[in-house]
Amino acid sequence: MLAPHDDLAYSLSIHARIRMQQRGISLSHLEQVLRHGRTVRVQGGIRFRVLGRKEARRLVDAGLGPVAAEGVHVLLNEQGVVITTYRDQNLRKLREMKRPKPYFH
Repeated sequence: MLAPHDDLAYSLSIHARIRMQQRGISLSHLEQVLRHGRTVRVQGGIRFRVLGRKEARRLVDAGLGPVAAEGVHVLLNEQGVVITTYRDQNLRKLREMKRPKPYFH
């Protein structure tokens, strides 16, 4: 069974509205990512919420139909403001940013 995220309270920045329009990402795509996506990175108050292949497959298996929001990334700040959105099927870039870099002095 799917457990959607409870923190669906959000607002859109002007930049996010412009980018959504330019990139063909609708409000329903955004809400689908916020409800069923996973948090990939938390650093400095910025959260990456992503709906990848695994989450899309779970939604289809749960009977919620085809997922048009697959590959959509949403960046939110601490206050729940959507900073920007974009599409990218490659999640490896985010995994690389997740690892802390060692510091040698």
